[in-house]
Amino acid sequence: MRRFESKSLATASNDARGLLRQPAEGIQNMASSSLQQSGVESTPFRAATADKPPQANSTRAVSLRRALSGGEALKLANAAPCDHQAIGRLLISVHQRPTSEDFALQLEHPHDEPSDRLLVKRAGQIVGHVQMQWRSLMYLGAAVPICRLAWLAVLPEYRRHGVDDWLIDTAVDLARVDRALLVEFDGTIPPSAARPWMAEGALAARWQDSPRDVLSRLSVQQSKSADVTVRNWRQMELDELCEIYHLATSGTAGPLIRTEAHWRWLIERSGYDHIFVALRSSTADDRERVVGYCVSRREHLLELLTAPGEEQAAVELLRRSARDAIERGFHRLVLHGSPRHVLAGSFAACAETPGRMLLPDAAGWLRHIRDELAHRAGKAELPLPVQLPLRINKRPLRLEVTRRKASLTAGKPLRRCLAGESGAFAGLLLGTVDADALLEANKLSAPSARAAEVARQLFPRLPWWRPLWDELPRS
Repeated sequence: MRRFESKSLATASNDARGLLRQPAEGIQNMASSSLQQSGVESTPFRAATADKPPQANSTRAVSLRRALSGGEALKLANAAPCDHQAIGRLLISVHQRPTSEDFALQLEHPHDEPSDRLLVKRAGQIVGHVQMQWRSLMYLGAAVPICRLAWLAVLPEYRRHGVDDWLIDTAVDLARVDRALLVEFDGTIPPSAARPWMAEGALAARWQDSPRDVLSRLSVQQSKSADVTVRNWRQMELDELCEIYHLATSGTAGPLIRTEAHWRWLIERSGYDHIFVALRSSTADDRERVVGYCVSRREHLLELLTAPGEEQAAVELLRRSARDAIERGFHRLVLHGSPRHVLAGSFAACAETPGRMLLPDAAGWLRHIRDELAHRAGKAELPLPVQLPLRINKRPLRLEVTRRKASLTAGKPLRRCLAGESGAFAGLLLGTVDADALLEANKLSAPSARAAEVARQLFPRLPWWRPLWDELPRS
């Protein structure tokens, strides 16, 4: 079983700026109503036996059965190393990707294990698959444990048997029991897989323009700096890249916390064409220090980050990348980054990259961000405690924020309360959408202007951003 520990970002930075899964001390039985379907037989989730001790980072063992009329039953269980070849064939059959090389690189990720994949088999044949990727992300200076569901694949003839829902429900239940605060869905999971407390919103932004137009705009906005030089990255500068990433993402929402092992996996995977670094000369010791970097692949700038206060370094990195795109014959330049990227004004067109996240435990999420909520209430001069009656999915609840806690508890049925579906409240709590947009779309109804203002101040929209480099395949 996986167990996450929440700690401040300052503490997390001391151990390679990451938060890894820890082996749990004991196993609980999980009884989930979503798995108690007709025709489903479940056995308890098994702990390791005395002669087979639990391994670090191992997932909870699962063994479920679903009867089918006129044939052998479906079996859901964890994958093993011997299943990798068959999994690769299934993914190629359903999605026509990843390539055998990319799949082999996936298996080498330092934080993934064979048992992180759930399989549905019938007569020994794999008919369904989903991967649980256990990660930690940045959320306004704190580490948040998440489970990302990826590479859902089900053979077409078994979709009518609900195999895809079975895999998703089991994975979400495992994430809830193992105390992941967020469950992310990747692009292989269809929109029909919507669940209660699922938020939809933009998880990144991308800007596009002609590289010649970008250079022209930069020449008008910024003159070239003599103190900043740009060149190709060197292997010995990996620590500087790690530090810049940590500094640039610590106050944002969404970027993964990268351990040193994660960084080395990214570099060795070679899913990029160039890594440029910006160096600023220092008059004090006559040395150059790395103050920014840019990871590019063809015409795409996957990650362009600088140390705080180094906006000029970002400009020089973009200038070098635009010239490189022209030399290589590309007619467009695409920058991927945070919605508030410092270089947003250098491009003409902007689009958002949508994403889906599920809150397996809304009350647990509020407890995790209680300090941030108290800070927002103080900044907005809202008197504490803040109490807000809610009606979520027609169920009366009460949100309370004090200096020491934030809670979501059962409340009394009231006619005047902030009401809506759980999906709308999930987006509000996460900050993927603002209260005004929900009110205008009639996804939320507020009994008064004060209730709307409290929701607006406690849950503003945040610039969620997930770097593309982490998920981009090599080929």
